[in-house]
Amino acid sequence: MIRSEAMPLSVNLPVVFPGKATRLMYSSIDSAGRPVAVTGAFIEPTKAWGGPGPRPVVAFGSGTIGAGDQCAPSLGLEKPFNVGIGVDGVETLTVNYDMIQMSGLLNKGVAVALTDYVGLGATDRPHHYVNRVSTAHAMLDVARAVKKLPGVAIPADTKFGAWGYSQGGGASGAAAELQPSYAPDVNLVASYVGAPPADLRATIDGVDGGLIVGVLGFALNGFIDAVPELGAVVAANLNAKGKTLLADTATSCIGDIIFNHAMTKTRDLTTSGKSLGQIVDADPALAAFVAEQRIGRLKPTVATLVATALADGAVPHKQARQLAKDWCAKGANVKYLPVGTPPLPGDADKLALGHVSGMVLAWPTALSWMTDRLQGERAYGNCGLLPLMP
Repeated sequence: MIRSEAMPLSVNLPVVFPGKATRLMYSSIDSAGRPVAVTGAFIEPTKAWGGPGPRPVVAFGSGTIGAGDQCAPSLGLEKPFNVGIGVDGVETLTVNYDMIQMSGLLNKGVAVALTDYVGLGATDRPHHYVNRVSTAHAMLDVARAVKKLPGVAIPADTKFGAWGYSQGGGASGAAAELQPSYAPDVNLVASYVGAPPADLRATIDGVDGGLIVGVLGFALNGFIDAVPELGAVVAANLNAKGKTLLADTATSCIGDIIFNHAMTKTRDLTTSGKSLGQIVDADPALAAFVAEQRIGRLKPTVATLVATALADGAVPHKQARQLAKDWCAKGANVKYLPVGTPPLPGDADKLALGHVSGMVLAWPTALSWMTDRLQGERAYGNCGLLPLMP
């Protein structure tokens, strides 16, 4: 813990968002092995915990919200609808949609430790968007940090969960894999892994030409910060339009990239006319870094719930299913949850409707499943049925 202070909540009502919040800054280690300060928040519910043992805590990773510091999820607790001026006087738009999921946990009497991830909220570096190691470390270290908050009693035997959908699903999945080696002192008992970008190469193609294609700018800026040598590779392959997108997305929120870059095809951003996916495939250094982000190569030692929408083409359903399959093959305790209906023929989900609907459809099951794990109930996986499931 570096520092903390009380913070106001924009919404603090029974049922709606029953809790009180503390703003915090804590230390972590990024994927390059560098010490880094990360911001976040701790939300203690006003609802009592009805289960056995001390009140549990869920380390919460937000879905894609942006790369500018004004998009930080913890700031979204104060300004859930941020329409105004962001970094360097740039107009910005962001919505903290994850408050709905957090509210469900608070109403169960579960505390929430929210991370802003590396570089999102702290101003010293770009956001390490979809960086497997940086995001996992930030999630595990927020669990460590809140145990040191003054005036908050979190006993050593407190059960922790990890929760996330989309970008957050990747973070919680990576955290489940890395917890045994990186944070064995965190009593992690379960991880909800919703719509994870487990295979980043497949996700690049999924968002290309779609509503949220600008997230690729978030990713590239973070890649370059983690491995500066990649900067020359990216600069050599982007044309003027591509470089404009890269600069713009460095300080943009999710609403901004939709307004400014929606439906852009990455082949229109490159000097060669090749797509970003093809650029990645052709460059060994870039391909190696993208491959390093693959989730599913390590076995989680805690129960995991992997949820994916059948119609999700933005964060492709097939690669999320493959994650469940990979973990099952390693003997992990996995519950696989496909939701929704298959996409219409030829539908590539370029509006990300399948992706968004999956968050809503999986939420009730995820909330019940996580609560059961935090209460100490045994988790039953369904790996044996996975070959029969879409």
